[in-house]
Amino acid sequence: MDESVSLLRPWGATRLAPFQGLVGIGYADLELDPETQTTLYFDEAGQPIEMGKHGTNQAVTSSKATGGGDGTTPTPPDDVAITEYVPD
Repeated sequence: MDESVSLLRPWGATRLAPFQGLVGIGYADLELDPETQTTLYFDEAGQPIEMGKHGTNQAVTSSKATGGGDGTTPTPPDDVAITEYVPD
């Protein structure tokens, strides 16, 4: 290999190797559904197959009252909106 080429090659690229754990892809064809903009997968016979689903988080916003003071002269509470993300 040319010395000048090896000097330009990123260090991480020298550590690359083929992935050994590949398994069949599980589908023969795929299409984009124009209505839902999702991918449809088909087996060798042209039958649709389910490729599994992944979850998306749902945002849940709640209001929490905060307050201060020393206990004898409390300040009025402020409402703080807290957004939490829960898996569906």
